[in-house]
Formats: sequence, structure tokens, C-alpha cells
Amino acid sequence: QRSDNYPFHRIYQIPSHTFCTFDFNNYPYYHKASDEPDKLAYAHMAEVVNYIIPVIEGLVNSTDQIVKLK
Repeated sequence: QRSDNYPFHRIYQIPSHTFCTFDFNNYPYYHKASDEPDKLAYAHMAEVVNYIIPVIEGLVNSTDQIVKLK
């Protein structure tokens, strides 16, 4: 419920996933004033995004409807 995309799920029942490249043990700045661009691991973020793109394309282009939207 802390994610920015949670209202899309709560209000519209739209699947609204979050892909995180950190956990709360190794990135204590999440949603704090100290969460600044210089703290981000851009190379790691790009690696995760490039890895997940084929997965998202597969979901988007699938003819199967796993979740029934209202």
C-alpha cells in the first residue's frame, strides 16, 4: 500500500505491479527526504528493466486473459 501505483488497483482493480531493484535492508532512503538521484543504482535499474521487458511484452501480447478486468 506504500507504492504510488496502489490507488490504481484499489480504485480501478487494475493490476499495478511494482518492480523494485532494492530491499529495505540495503536502501534505507525509500520514501524519505534523503531519497535523492545520487543514491540510485542506475546501471542495476537498467539491467532489471532490460531483463523484465520480454516478460511484460509476453503478458501484453498474450491472448490468454489471466485477470478478468471489470
